[in-house]
Amino acid sequence: MIRRLIAILLSGAMFLSSFCLVNANANKTIPEVPSVFTTEHIAYITGREGNQIEPYALITRAEVAAILSRLLREEFRNVNHGSVQRFADVREDQWFFEPVMLMVNLGIINGRTETEFSPDAPVTRAELAAIAARFAEEEAKEKVQFVDMENHWAKPYVEKVVDFGWMDGYGRVFYPDNRLIRAEVITTINRMLKREPETVADILPQDMLRFKDNSDTKAWYYLAIQEAANSHTHVMKEDGVHETWGKVLSVVPPVTLQNAARYQQATELTDQMVRKAMDDAVEKLRRNIPKWETKFPTAYSNNSQYGVSGGINWTSGMLTGCYWLAYEYTKDSAFREAALQHTNQFQTFAQNANNLNDHDTGFIYTPSCVAGYKIMKNDALRKTAISAAETLLTHYDWENNFIIRSGYRNVSNYNGYRTLVDSMMNIPLFFFAYQETAEQQFYQAAMEHYRTTMQYLIRNDGSSYHHYQFDPATGAPVGGVTHQGNSNESCWSRGHSWLLYGFPIAYSYTKDKEIIDVYKKVAYFYLNNLPSDNIPYWDFDFNEGSSEPRDASAAAITVCGFLEMCKWLPEGSADKIYFKNAADAQMRALITNCADTSVGNGLIGKVSHAVPQKNGILEYAVYGDYFYMEALMRYLNPDWQRYW
Repeated sequence: MIRRLIAILLSGAMFLSSFCLVNANANKTIPEVPSVFTTEHIAYITGREGNQIEPYALITRAEVAAILSRLLREEFRNVNHGSVQRFADVREDQWFFEPVMLMVNLGIINGRTETEFSPDAPVTRAELAAIAARFAEEEAKEKVQFVDMENHWAKPYVEKVVDFGWMDGYGRVFYPDNRLIRAEVITTINRMLKREPETVADILPQDMLRFKDNSDTKAWYYLAIQEAANSHTHVMKEDGVHETWGKVLSVVPPVTLQNAARYQQATELTDQMVRKAMDDAVEKLRRNIPKWETKFPTAYSNNSQYGVSGGINWTSGMLTGCYWLAYEYTKDSAFREAALQHTNQFQTFAQNANNLNDHDTGFIYTPSCVAGYKIMKNDALRKTAISAAETLLTHYDWENNFIIRSGYRNVSNYNGYRTLVDSMMNIPLFFFAYQETAEQQFYQAAMEHYRTTMQYLIRNDGSSYHHYQFDPATGAPVGGVTHQGNSNESCWSRGHSWLLYGFPIAYSYTKDKEIIDVYKKVAYFYLNNLPSDNIPYWDFDFNEGSSEPRDASAAAITVCGFLEMCKWLPEGSADKIYFKNAADAQMRALITNCADTSVGNGLIGKVSHAVPQKNGILEYAVYGDYFYMEALMRYLNPDWQRYW
């Protein structure tokens, strides 16, 4: 069936390309001459600017020639390479000259006229049918008759490709002169090459290259594009038609710090400046003790005033944590008593496991009861924290190894069966419980959760998904999504900061060296996208000069994370210098531009709680207050015992 001349296209021998040559004028990319493999399926398409694959974009004749040229053996290219310019519109200085002339000389693609190739013209369905059919020696066994092909030049080619199952008609019509989009051409080529995974479970979403505009796993073209864009080993399924990936071979460029010079420069951050900021925060906290007593503030303020929360939620432990920090700083018993008023309620709350029915138990009990136990050595608080960890463990999925967003795996709650970046700050409760009980299940759950986070929530460029969806019916990974970010493929800054603090905490317990490598990638992405005033936008989709809101809480959390990671990096190492200087710059920005001593009852403003939901934009948020105070404490007392 396959022409001997170019049997390589269907034999399974493909190529690995790690680099691209870019012609600035043509704005196209083609790989360098690749190495030869014998069993791998190699990537033959590349993304475009902004990590887009553009599935619905028209594809040109030159681009089709380039794709096919990537799928030939190197030695075959060298022997048959075209060197005679035949077309007025195909010059040697154009990016597509070599692949076009190669395909023309092989008789695979013809010019539209004797003198013009029309490289920039979109390829038509008839042209692709002819190109594909020229790879096959066999004739069609069953000739499907289309009413619009009776006298068309491409009729014999269309009969072949339809019979082989490479292209389809639309009932009794083929629409030969319709122009093709990228996704359609990719689908046809994959069928020719027998490169067809059947389901998302057949590929490796945690390792592969992904694109902002190909994140919908239910889209008809999703699998075809991922197959074409990723180099991988494979095995055929028993049906002889579909494949399962073995491992991804695509060479992902390392994430680098693009503005290293900026973070080599120290920022003036004096002890006096930090101490005054802490004094101001403590005084404001003191003034508001009578307002709260046994009550809890809302997660975010309205018009710079916190309301009273209707009950305990994921942020309720943050004010308690502020009280503990203030007590450690001042030794004023008023803060201790205020904290204990809250922990008494948390103890009662934890006695009913139904109260703790999602992923956020660690956020509640670590800055409240764990902190209180570490400071007061109060065994009742220790037992409460362990009890809370036991409840959180009931919400852990041991099949896919993550804390379940909604607490339980239930096919009737599809969106609840997700992991999310926030829970990197919930697993410290597991580590605490392991330290106190030596029960291995706590350690195992924490360790496997952060590994799942590495696998699914962190992209190749160091950015992160907010959530990652799994199918509750099958357990199969589905794809990255968001709840509070700008889009599924954007990077929500506060979510990213949970990683920047959660990973060094995990490292402190495990000394897992893989964390260091992952952390660099995540941190470099953050630093590469941090505005010059050192307060991030609420989402990293937005760059310098945007009018979008900032989120000071992301900066405060990241300062804590950078300072924690610096404890574990070699003295004088470049990354330690970068992270410390970045922490100093953000801390200064928080103190000078975000700390608020006015009539409002929060500590740092310019926090954007949930922009898509239009909640708490450029307001206070109690978690922002807590991590701001923790960051100050870390500067004032480098030996401070972390609560997390």
